Order: sequence, then structure tokens, then C-alpha cells
Amino acid sequence: MRYSIIFTFYILVYFCFIGSVFSETIIRSHSEVHINDITGPGKKNSYYEDGVRFLSELTIYSQGTFINGFDYNFSTKGRYTDSKIIDRENESLEEFKLWLGSDNFETTIGDYFVNFSQYSMTRTIKGLSLVFKQNRDKKGLSLEVMGGTFDDQWEYLFYDAKGEPMDRFVGGFKLQYKKNDDNKISLNYAYVWDDENDHNRAGENAYKQHLVSVNWAALIKGFHISAETAYSGYRRYIGSNRDSVDMAFASKLNVSKDIGYNTDWRGEFEYVDPDFLSLGGSYTPDRIRTSNELTLWAY
Repeated sequence: MRYSIIFTFYILVYFCFIGSVFSETIIRSHSEVHINDITGPGKKNSYYEDGVRFLSELTIYSQGTFINGFDYNFSTKGRYTDSKIIDRENESLEEFKLWLGSDNFETTIGDYFVNFSQYSMTRTIKGLSLVFKQNRDKKGLSLEVMGGTFDDQWEYLFYDAKGEPMDRFVGGFKLQYKKNDDNKISLNYAYVWDDENDHNRAGENAYKQHLVSVNWAALIKGFHISAETAYSGYRRYIGSNRDSVDMAFASKLNVSKDIGYNTDWRGEFEYVDPDFLSLGGSYTPDRIRTSNELTLWAY
């Protein structure tokens, strides 16, 4: 862990002082001392740890612009504690993110929130993202390619930590054409796979999944329309010697309109197959839902 912190520090120094025409760096340090004197008949069952415990956290944030026009921002947070209540590891990297961007390209390394679409991928991963675009606000064509792991904690990448879940990985892309925020369409693809031979699997099901979706939005004669249709094909590994293959669909449609006179109308429809599965998206299986809502605003 200490080598990771040293490496992080040198990365920060490089991006702050080499070739930068503007930079801002913020360093925050936070420390706590916990002193507990536990007495009485319930001492052995106490949640608290007897004696003196320390906690120290260091957070570094930096942003700036290079001479060649690239912007960057960098953030990291390290922790040291001898309290197992706070963290089971004495030294840990809690956050790491490096972003570089220009008018036509951007990349993110580390903690990255993937926001393809509701059904395909809406979650944070630890990995790499590359975005190719025609302009800074992503109007016109843009392509985002990403890959990484679903691990919640950095220690799961560094070594085999106690309580670590089964390894789950992801790769995919989002191809989008955007005229403006009200008129756009994208093709989304995500391939998610588990390490079915991971000794941390502990008998749970493992999956390999391909998910493809198309989502779009349009403004037509005052009606705001958005929709998504997704196909999920996956293999489920059950135990050590059985598996099954399934496929399923999900669709949703949202329509809204400002009628005027402080009145809005919204209609929604969603259908999700009983066997639909998205390992990185958001959904409710086996669902048929409709709604028709008229809202009157009073000021």
C-alpha cells in the first residue's frame, strides 16, 4: 500500500508542475484519536475497542490546464487506522481518479461512473474510459469505450482481502449521436463476466452476459419522448457442474408535455421480461407498469 501512495504522489507532482499553465491543488488532512475505557459485565460484547485507536486520512485534489489545451483533474484519498471498526486494513486507498480532457478526447483512470443507459450500465467501476467526440459538449457523434472491474474497494485489486466477493469484470461501448439534450440516440453494449473459478465465489451463481440496448430522446411538437429497448443474453453457472442459457428483453417509453397554465402531463409504459438480467444496470424483473399523470402547479 505504501508504494501505491508514493506512486500516486509522483503522478500528482507530474501533472501539477510539468507542462501546466494553470493548476490548483488542495490537500486536506484529517486525524482522530479514539479513547475508550470499557467496563462492566458487557465488556466482552461491546461494539467499541478498548484503549487508544488512531485514524488519519489524507485527501489530495488537483486540477489544471496544459499548454497543449488538455484539462486535467486528479483526486485521491488514503487512510491509516489501527481500528478494525473503521477499516479492517491498517493502510488503504479509498479513492483514486485521474481525468484528462480536450475538445475531441477525454479519458478517465480509476474510479469511474459509467452512465450508458438505465438498462445497460449505470454504476461505478474501477478501470479505464476513453471518449472520442466531435466537440467538448459531445454534440454530433461520440464514442465511449470502457473496461474495468466491479470491485467496491481498491484493496480487492491489490491483494486477496478477507471478505472479498467474487471478481466481476466489464467491457463495453456507447455510440451516440446528439443534436441537443432533447434529441439524441445511442447504441449501448456491455459484456459482464464473473470469474467462476474464483475461490471467493462461495457457491453463488456466476454469470457471463451480453447486453445490447438502444435508447433515444426526441422533442416532437412539444412532446418530450424518451425510450429504451434492451436485449440481455446470459449464461448462468449454477454450482460447479451445471449451467443454463437465457435471453430476455426490456422496454420503456416516457412521454411528457407542458400543456400550459401551470399544467404538465406525463405518461409512462414499461415492460420487463421475468428472466431479464442486467448485472450493471437498473431494472425490476417481471414488470408491466403504466402511469398517466396530470400535474397542476400552483404558485
